[in-house]
Amino acid sequence: MARGTVAGADPVPILTGRLELQAAADLLTEVAGGAPNRRRRRMIALFGYDDDPCLDAVAAADDLGVALLMIDQRVAADIEFVVAMGGGYPRGTATVAGQRCRLDDVDGVYARPLSPVLASDPRGNERSRMLHRAFLEWLDVAATVVVNRPR
Repeated sequence: MARGTVAGADPVPILTGRLELQAAADLLTEVAGGAPNRRRRRMIALFGYDDDPCLDAVAAADDLGVALLMIDQRVAADIEFVVAMGGGYPRGTATVAGQRCRLDDVDGVYARPLSPVLASDPRGNERSRMLHRAFLEWLDVAATVVVNRPR
């Protein structure tokens, strides 16, 4: 899966364990099997490292007509993630690879957060930590299906 992409990729499904396979399959089934929304394509957000084999497995979502929003923690400098509370629930956007997605359009999340990646400069380190923290805080209040919710 290409780093920081908002569309499907040619997947190479390699899994490290049965539980991850089942979690990915359950998320795909739930999101792809939901009532069709004629206004937009269904979407799953993936968060972690883009070369994580478990995230690659979910890339098969494109074959089911489900869009992917890949948020690769390692390229925090290229990602804008903005969340604000409004009307009792979070609203926001994620801009990845120049494409903006409304977080309200995310139907499911597969979270595989790892430690924020350290950059060679202090600003890059802070941006990486802020992306990690903002995404995890959004997961706590997002009204969407979350697989592998961090504790």
